[in-house]
Amino acid sequence: MTATLPTLRSVIICPTVQAKLCQLAFDAFTSRPGEGESIGGVLLGTSGPAGLEVTNFWQGVENRTDVVGYWSIRRRVTHTLDGTGVLMVVAPVSVQRADALVWQRDAAGKDTECCRMTFEMERRASKREDRLTEMKPVQVSAEYHPRWWSLAAACVVLAALAVWMIWAQAEPPAPGVVLELEGGKDELRIRWRESGMGRLESAALMVRQGREEKTVDLAGEFKPEGGLTVPLKSHEVIVSLRVLRHGQRAVVRTVTYLDPGRVKGTRGEGEVEWLRFRNRELEGMVATMQAQF
Repeated sequence: MTATLPTLRSVIICPTVQAKLCQLAFDAFTSRPGEGESIGGVLLGTSGPAGLEVTNFWQGVENRTDVVGYWSIRRRVTHTLDGTGVLMVVAPVSVQRADALVWQRDAAGKDTECCRMTFEMERRASKREDRLTEMKPVQVSAEYHPRWWSLAAACVVLAALAVWMIWAQAEPPAPGVVLELEGGKDELRIRWRESGMGRLESAALMVRQGREEKTVDLAGEFKPEGGLTVPLKSHEVIVSLRVLRHGQRAVVRTVTYLDPGRVKGTRGEGEVEWLRFRNRELEGMVATMQAQF
């Protein structure tokens, strides 16, 4: 599991808070479903003395023996550190990603700092099935000759090379997109890094601020590492980057920017209730954006 921290505000997370956040995110993905809880996806893998090993992700419910975790859009895990006034809320937003919000409170109970962290589950092992080659026993005479040893060594090298080529062709590296947002006083800086291979077929960046939505076609000037700056018109901005390369499936990365100073006053009913309300809104926005692509 990896964690990325967008540059929203200058907040220092101590090792104790970071370790607890990782534990909460792990519990949010691997806890058994509660009574009446709807499951939106499962995590496949193995669990042993060395820990949890995730091999694949599935949308929807699957009745399999290698299910090691469950994902629900309505699952929330919260924790408050005694004596420090730190409140942590972890909420899965997809079968691979969970968002964590951290608030630092003062003695009067007011929020003094706010920070958002994203946890993303990654495949730590890949299944390699049906790739074992049966080797028939070979009868050799009791008299060995150096030529036989050379021939045997050459056969082993060729067999290893053939297995490696099959593995390399069967499992090409999965393309990935990293999207980072950094807010300023009147503008929002967007940066991306894309690791896909092959000819670029299309690239588009969608920016939604409130009711205003703008799509920028990047196909003519797209670079694996690039960025642009847009005027900041709302306290909440949803940015989605879609990249399609020849022979590969389209990769879509969506990130939400929240201005901590302007959002702070909207959490009248508490952080958890506010997070649930925003999650329902974001769920509908993401579904609408994916339908447009």
